[in-house]
Amino acid sequence: MSASGRNNNNNNGGSGNGGPNSNIGGVAGFASYRVGDSVRVTVRGGDVREKSYHVIVHTGDIKYAGTDANVFLTLFGSKGQSTKIPLNNSNNKKSPFERGQVDEFEIRARDVGILYRVEVCHDNTGIFPGWFLNQIIIREKIEDGSLKRSVFPLYDWLFKENSADNSGLTKNLELDGIPIVTMEAFPETAVEHHTDKFKLIEEDAILLRRGQTFKMTVVLARKYHGGTDDFHFVLKTGKNARSINKTLVTIEECTGKEFVQRKQQDKWGYRIVDFTKTEVNVEIFIPSDALVGCFSLTLEDDDGVIYLHDSKCCILFNPWCKDDEVYMEDEDKIKEYLLRQRGLIYRGTGYRPVPLKWYFGQFEEICLFTVLKMLDEMKGKERTSAALIARFLSSKGNSCDNTGLLSGRWDGNYDDGKAPTSWSSTPDILQHYQQKNLSVKYGQCWVFSAMLTTVFRAIGIPCRPVTNYSSAHDSDGNCSNDVYFDKEGEPLDDKSSDSVWNFHVWNDVWMARPDLPPGYGGWQAVDSTPQERSMGLYQMGPCSLLAIKEGEIHLNYDTGFVFAEVNADTIYWQQNDDGKFDPVYRNRTTIGEKVVTKAVGEDKADDITDEYKFVEGSMMERASVKKALLKSKNIAVKAVPKEIVVEISTEQEAFKPGSDLTGEIKIENTCGELRTMTLFWRVFVVRYDGVVIKVVKSDKHKITVKGNTKHSNFFEINTKEVEDYLSEETLFRITGTVTVDTTKQLAVASHLVNIDKPELMLKILTPDVKAGKPMQCELSMTNPLSKILTECEVKIDGSVIEDRHVEEVSDVKEGSTFKKIVEITPDNIAEKSKKKSLMASFYSRQLGGIQQTIGIKVMRL
Repeated sequence: MSASGRNNNNNNGGSGNGGPNSNIGGVAGFASYRVGDSVRVTVRGGDVREKSYHVIVHTGDIKYAGTDANVFLTLFGSKGQSTKIPLNNSNNKKSPFERGQVDEFEIRARDVGILYRVEVCHDNTGIFPGWFLNQIIIREKIEDGSLKRSVFPLYDWLFKENSADNSGLTKNLELDGIPIVTMEAFPETAVEHHTDKFKLIEEDAILLRRGQTFKMTVVLARKYHGGTDDFHFVLKTGKNARSINKTLVTIEECTGKEFVQRKQQDKWGYRIVDFTKTEVNVEIFIPSDALVGCFSLTLEDDDGVIYLHDSKCCILFNPWCKDDEVYMEDEDKIKEYLLRQRGLIYRGTGYRPVPLKWYFGQFEEICLFTVLKMLDEMKGKERTSAALIARFLSSKGNSCDNTGLLSGRWDGNYDDGKAPTSWSSTPDILQHYQQKNLSVKYGQCWVFSAMLTTVFRAIGIPCRPVTNYSSAHDSDGNCSNDVYFDKEGEPLDDKSSDSVWNFHVWNDVWMARPDLPPGYGGWQAVDSTPQERSMGLYQMGPCSLLAIKEGEIHLNYDTGFVFAEVNADTIYWQQNDDGKFDPVYRNRTTIGEKVVTKAVGEDKADDITDEYKFVEGSMMERASVKKALLKSKNIAVKAVPKEIVVEISTEQEAFKPGSDLTGEIKIENTCGELRTMTLFWRVFVVRYDGVVIKVVKSDKHKITVKGNTKHSNFFEINTKEVEDYLSEETLFRITGTVTVDTTKQLAVASHLVNIDKPELMLKILTPDVKAGKPMQCELSMTNPLSKILTECEVKIDGSVIEDRHVEEVSDVKEGSTFKKIVEITPDNIAEKSKKKSLMASFYSRQLGGIQQTIGIKVMRL
C-alpha cells in the first residue's frame, strides 16, 4: 500500500524515536540508548527505572495488510505497565507497517519486569487505516548481559468494524511462552542445607550445599499449562560459561522415576512436585561434585531466557553428604570444625600451650562473599575439587604472589599497618581488605591460620587451626635440621639456612584425596604463611597427615616440608681441623615436640601429635624417618654416644612482667672419668619464629665435672631487662653448649619460657541482656610495666553484635589500672534466647594485643 496520505503526526507528542522532544514511555527528554540500557528518572509520583526495548513488528503479507494509521504499544509485566508508546521512525528508514514488511523500533519505557502481555492499537487515521498484524517480537537485555526475546503472536486484523465501535482498533497479545513473574526457594531451604546461620544483609543469595535437593516455587502471570509449558533451569558462573568445565549447567525436567535415577547417578535434574493454577513447585538435585561458587540462575525454554533470578545461587561443600569429598561422619566434629564461630589458637610452648581467643565469624556476609569472589579466579573445573581449592586458598591467603588477603611481617615495624598481635577477629581483617582491595597489613602465622579457618569453614570444608611446637623450617629439602658449630663449640648461626620456630600455626582441612592412593584421605595440612615456594608460589598443601606420619614425602602436596616441620632429626655439625664439618650429635626428639588443636566441644588443648607421627623413638617412627631421608636423598647420620648430658630448667613455668625469672643449667658427666669442659650459656628474647631479638645474658667459663656426677649453674632475669620486647609474640630461650676439652665432644640443650601478658578482665554490667536493646560491659587491666602504655585501643567483637566496636582510649600509667565501660546493642535473634560470644581486646604499643571472651545469654524482646 502506498504511503501517500499517511498521517505521521505523533498524537502522543514527539517523535517516538528517543529524540529531544519525544515522550518515551511517558517520560520526556531522552536521547538515544542501547538495547537494555537502564537509568532512573524522576517523574511525578516518584522514581521510575527505565530501560530500552527493541521492538520488531511483522505486518502480514496479505492484500490490504498495511496501515496508514499511527500505532501505539503498551507493555505489561510483573512490575506493572508502561504508558502508551508511539511506534514511528522505523529503523529500516521506510514508511512503517507496509504489507509484508518488518519494522524495528528502539523505545524507552519504564522497566515493567517480566513481559507477559502487550497491548497494540492504532488511531484509525489515514486513507487505509486497517492493519493485519502477524506478531510483535521484543528484545531486551537482562542482568547477566544476555538478550531475552519475547514473542507476541496475533495474525489478525486491527480495524474499526462500524462507526460506533472502536474495540477492533485495540488488541491484547499474550506472550508465546511461559510468562514467569518470580521464582523463590522454599523458606526451609536454609535449614535443610545447614546455611541458616549465615548473616546476609546486602547480598541476596540462595545458599545451597552439594549432594542434596532443594525446592523452588515458580510463579506464572497466567494459568500453568502442564502439557505445553516446558522449561529448564540454567546455572552460569564466570565470563565464558561452558558445560565442559561445569561453569554452565542445564537442568532438565525428569519424571519421578527418572529423578530418582539422576540422584543415584549423582547428576543434575529436576522434577515437578505439584502445581496450582499459577504456581509450580519443583525439586532440584545438586550433584556432590558440583562446582563450588556463585551462579546466576535462569529459567529458559527452547527460545531462550524466560526469567533471570535476581538472587545469586551459591553452592558450597557439604560435610553432611556421604558422596561429597568433605563428608564428616561425626556430628560433634562438624559442630566444632565447621559451625563454631569462635575458637582457640595456641601459642606459647609445648609444655605450656597458651590459648589465644579468636572470632572466626565464618557466617558473616563479608567472609563468605570474600572467599567466593576469590574462587572466581580459579579455573572452572578445578572448583569441584576440595584439594585444589585448598591449595589455591593457601596461596591467596598471603600477598607474596598476588593481591592475597594478608601481608606478613616479622621485623616489628608495623607503622604503616596494624601489629599482628592486635587482631582477634577475621571479619575485622576482611573489612580492611574489602575497603581498600589491598592485602591487609600485617599478620604472622596464627593470623594466617585464623583467616584460613574462617575461609574454609565459610565454604563448607571442616577446618581446624593446628600448632606445632619446635617446628623445623627445612629450607633445603633434606628433611633434617642442621646446626653448625666451630672448633671451639661456638654456634655458627649464619652457616645453615634451616631454622626452628618455637611454635608454628597452620591448618588441617578434612577431605577425601582421590588424587592419592587409597587411605590417604582425612585430615590434610595446609599453610598460608609464606615460608618456601612450591611450584613457583608461596603455597603449602594439602598434604595427608597419614603420608606425613609414614614418611611418604613423594605424595602431593609438600609432604616432605611438613614431615620436616614435625619429625626432622636435628644434626649438630662441628668444624674439624681441615675446615670441614663432621656430625657430632644427633637429637631425635627436639623437633615436633607437641602438636595441638582445640578439643572438640571443650575450651582446652587436644594433643594430636600421634596423628602426625609415631611415638618418638619407636621402630615405626625411626622407619618413617629413614624412608623420608632416603626419598629426600639425604644420608642418615648415626647417633654419637653421649658422655655429657645438659639439661635446663626454670623455677617458673612462665615469666610474668613485674617479677624475676630464675633457672638452672645442669651438666651431667655420665662416664667414669673426670672431664674438663667449656660451658657457654646464653639467654635470648626471641620471636616465636626463633629469630633472636636480644641477648639478655651470656657467660662462658671452664668447669670440671667428676665422673658420674652433676654440676649446676644458676641464672636470673630481671623484668626491666626485657620490657622493651613484649609487644611481639616473644619468649625466652636459654641455650647451653658444653665442649669437652679432650674429646671435643659437644652437648647442647635449649629451653623455652613463655612470657605472660597481664589478664584483661571483661564483665557484663547489664543484668538481663536483650536483643536490640543497649547493654554495657566493663573492660579492665593493670599495667605491670615500669613505663606508660601508649597508642591504646579497645575493640569489641563476636557473634553478639553485627558491627565491631573500636575505640581509642587514654594512655595507661605504669602500675595503674585501666577501666573502660562500653555500650553495645546485641543483634536481633529468632529464638526466645540464645547464647552468643562477646570478645574484647586491648592493644597498646608496649604490650601488643590482649584478648578475653565470654559467653552471653541474649533474650528476645
